[in-house]
Amino acid sequence: MEFENALQQFLKGMEPALSMQGFSVVVPDGASKELPLTDDGNRKYVEYAGDKGKVRFVYANNLVTLLYTDIKADEADGLDFKIGSQTLFEADNLDDKEIKSLCNIFTEDIEEYYGTKTQARSAKKNIPVSKAAVKSGAMQYDANTLASRLTAAYPDLKEPYKANLEKYGEFYGEEFFVEYAPVIINTIKQKDKMLLKKVFNILNDIYENGSSDVQGLIAVTILGEMNNDEALLATAKEYMCDELRDPVIYINEYFQTAAGKRKREKLNNPPPYKPKKQKKPGFFSQMMAASASQGQPPMPM
Repeated sequence: MEFENALQQFLKGMEPALSMQGFSVVVPDGASKELPLTDDGNRKYVEYAGDKGKVRFVYANNLVTLLYTDIKADEADGLDFKIGSQTLFEADNLDDKEIKSLCNIFTEDIEEYYGTKTQARSAKKNIPVSKAAVKSGAMQYDANTLASRLTAAYPDLKEPYKANLEKYGEFYGEEFFVEYAPVIINTIKQKDKMLLKKVFNILNDIYENGSSDVQGLIAVTILGEMNNDEALLATAKEYMCDELRDPVIYINEYFQTAAGKRKREKLNNPPPYKPKKQKKPGFFSQMMAASASQGQPPMPM
């Protein structure tokens, strides 16, 4: 995408969150509402204003930075703004899926700072990601989708899945899959070919087209529970896709080391639930890096 096209799509994606907070775009002289860009020579920015203050998206050096303030004065300068998230905005390399990801990051910042959840996001937060959305590149599968799809294979998980959503207001995958991973491990032990095929069709599809978080839940939290058992791994290998097989083997081997056993103990006792925010690379990402550094086959995101 060219910069202007990417910017327009980004601003359109941010509109629900900004409108919910009462913000309207500030259109500088000579600009249009579709592209309300201010260029001061050193940086470019788009500004929104409302009763709660001002919000700016600042573009410089292929980065976009969120600035926000609760100061309502018309001439609030840059020193009055707090700095929110900052991320790459390389227009030539952005696609629709990445634009949506950027919007999600900044929407969470704005909602947290101003305290009002976007109704559209709240209503759709717990709806599983559709195959059509993934195929179009607009979204990736998430933990909620994985759990929802697995309830088709394991009807007894429907009630615990609903209870998890009701308890936290959104799906908390770490707790759910720590508790119910043994259900899948038991299927591998029993060698029920029909059920194994059904379950691994789900795991393979979501791993190949999912976020790094859900990939970690599949490879680490669920299939890491095979404990490097040769018989279990041999059965699972028959059904795992190529992208999933190498990470699962490596993780099972790692969990047999002293460091891996300590890490497993922490993973089996997930921390208290907290609403998700932008975060540093998690355990699964670290494992991928470790695998690559030791000459193991690379593990895809």
